[in-house]
Amino acid sequence: MPAWTDVLRQLLAPLAYFVSPAEEVCLLYVALGVPLAAWVFAQAARGDGALRRRGFARFYLQADAYGHPSARLDLQVLVVNAVYGGLLLGPFLRLSPPLGDWVASALRAAAPAPAASPLPGPLVNLAFTVAAALAADFAFFVTHVLFHRVPFLWELHKVHHEAEVLTPLSAYRGHPLSLLITALVTMALVQTTEGLFRYFFPGELRLVTAFGVNAVIFVSYAAGSHLRHSHVPLSYGRALERLFISPRQHQVHHSADPRHFDKNFGGVFAVWDWLAGTLYVPAGDERLHFGLDPSAHRPSRSLRDVYLAPLARAFRPAGRAEGTTPERAAMAPALRADGRGQAPTT
Repeated sequence: MPAWTDVLRQLLAPLAYFVSPAEEVCLLYVALGVPLAAWVFAQAARGDGALRRRGFARFYLQADAYGHPSARLDLQVLVVNAVYGGLLLGPFLRLSPPLGDWVASALRAAAPAPAASPLPGPLVNLAFTVAAALAADFAFFVTHVLFHRVPFLWELHKVHHEAEVLTPLSAYRGHPLSLLITALVTMALVQTTEGLFRYFFPGELRLVTAFGVNAVIFVSYAAGSHLRHSHVPLSYGRALERLFISPRQHQVHHSADPRHFDKNFGGVFAVWDWLAGTLYVPAGDERLHFGLDPSAHRPSRSLRDVYLAPLARAFRPAGRAEGTTPERAAMAPALRADGRGQAPTT
């Protein structure tokens, strides 16, 4: 039984999302994102007098998005996952084996390790920081593809894609099992990467960090990562969007337009999508609408729908599971003219 202080800490966990630099909705990143959103607004307002008259505040604080029932459910899911996910899944994750040490030991048993690192320590640490970020993002990419392609996993991931509007809290709208799978795969790849570095580069190994976060991830978060789930179509420009996934590219991933289905699976880096042929770089003004086809899938309206309905669907007899095609193929922007969708204002 956890001590009362641990329970209290877990009950306050939802608030930690907004102060921890390890979370993309940390107030630090939100503050850094305001000028980025202002730049998007300024670009869009040049040719849109109505938008210019509305002003930046109304553009940025889009009331119909943040007041939408789907957005309110996002907040509820964040709270429940933060509190109960930490209590139930946290201990399991902390019991993960020291895979990095095992990998290094297995390699040393197979062949003698180098006597000394062939590179200076600072350079090794920098390389390890980049490699760890690449490993974590590749884990995200692989699990994300599987969540879309494997019917059982899609039933769990559907919870995320059924959001009818996007707000930064939509990033945390996920079924606990899908979050656990992603966390386990990420830990395995990152620790394997660490083991390889410990073998090939003997000596002290450290991450280069900013505010305690991998420096590469910190830069990604500071570059408006929280706007990926929002109505602000922040673009990094076509050249950079072939290297890094911008908020606008992730919004395309959530699009209800069939030509956008199963595109831009990556989190930080676009190279995985480029290699897999799933990279989509938007051109010009593409108005987006979000959600799943309501004629094939009833969106979650309650926490019970979020946590129990996916399991009921996932364990239906073989051949009756819903796939991505019936729910998304018929979904066109016209179906979202009722206001339940959300089009970035550009």
